[in-house]
Amino acid sequence: MKIPSLPQFLKEYETMLSELSQVPLDRKTVAFDIEEGSVYKIDRDGAPLWLLVVEKDRGYCLVSPMTFMWELATKNDFLVEFPHILRENWIVELDLSSDVPEDVLKGAVYEGKLKKEDFETVKRALLEGAPLPRERTGRGYEDEIHREFKKIEYQRHRWLYESLLSSLDEEEAGYLEEEVYGQLMELAEELPAASSEKNVIKLPFGEVVLDRENREAAVIFSEELQGKEGELYIEANGKRVPLYKGELNDFELKNLDPEMFKLFEHLKLELKNEQNP
Repeated sequence: MKIPSLPQFLKEYETMLSELSQVPLDRKTVAFDIEEGSVYKIDRDGAPLWLLVVEKDRGYCLVSPMTFMWELATKNDFLVEFPHILRENWIVELDLSSDVPEDVLKGAVYEGKLKKEDFETVKRALLEGAPLPRERTGRGYEDEIHREFKKIEYQRHRWLYESLLSSLDEEEAGYLEEEVYGQLMELAEELPAASSEKNVIKLPFGEVVLDRENREAAVIFSEELQGKEGELYIEANGKRVPLYKGELNDFELKNLDPEMFKLFEHLKLELKNEQNP
């Protein structure tokens, strides 16, 4: 029996998504109590999406998309056993993870739970930066098929990032001053390209959610830092560019140049009169 090639797997995936978009969502098992470690299905613009809830906090949920086409896994996808009518093996797409308002999951359908050990592996990877077991991940992004697969997946899930951005207080959103914008562009040109295009960057004091298409970024502080005084800055190549100084509350940055996104991995926080995180 001939093993399908990667292009065939990609074609099969697109076909299955199209077919699944014709199947109505089963409303008999609607979930009301969202639980960590559980997987939920949402009908969004046709084909269903499967989301693993990694963490719940202050009205938000950290979720990781899942898909059944494990043959197209990249190095940031974690292979798991997840008994389901579609397939037995799935992947958790860690590079597409994001915080979303908990309301996004209202009306979702409960699909099952991940094995405890697998869930803990995902949680450690996202929250602590622990590496995934190499034997249970895919390859990199060096070929066109894997890049196209990730492009499809990002487009299917981009509304997650948009729902988070729209939930933040518009009064805290803003545009960079011209001088700061220029300094960031200068620094971005000095740095090499990012190793991967993450949509969520985890940091010791919170996270940054990137909306590349709309050229926006949301800076989200951890609960214990909300309301404290501090200064945010980018530090790389021996240079320091201040972004914000004052009370720490979640905020947006708009109209960013695409080259700036790689700078957020170098975002740092200095707390006023306290030990830094």
